[in-house]
Amino acid sequence: MDQYIRKAVSFNANNPKQRELFDWVTEQCGNNFSGYVKAVLFAQMHAENRRVLEQVRKSSDSSSDNKTDEKMHESSPPFSNIVPARKRNYTGKE
Repeated sequence: MDQYIRKAVSFNANNPKQRELFDWVTEQCGNNFSGYVKAVLFAQMHAENRRVLEQVRKSSDSSSDNKTDEKMHESSPPFSNIVPARKRNYTGKE
């Protein structure tokens, strides 16, 4: 029995933004697109977890401060905290 769950990602080569993204990610990941995508998603997941923990800590430090509540509802663009990767092998080995 296959233990892998597959999710396809498609890029429209006629759409300039999607073509640019495809070219960029292909350059970044080499021959391991799946590993690269998983590494980016893993980094984003942990960044969001850290952001939530920081917000909880701040709100517990000043539970009566309304500014903390406002900050908890602010959002940053997706992947804004991820620095572009150097070319590397995304199999878990540097």
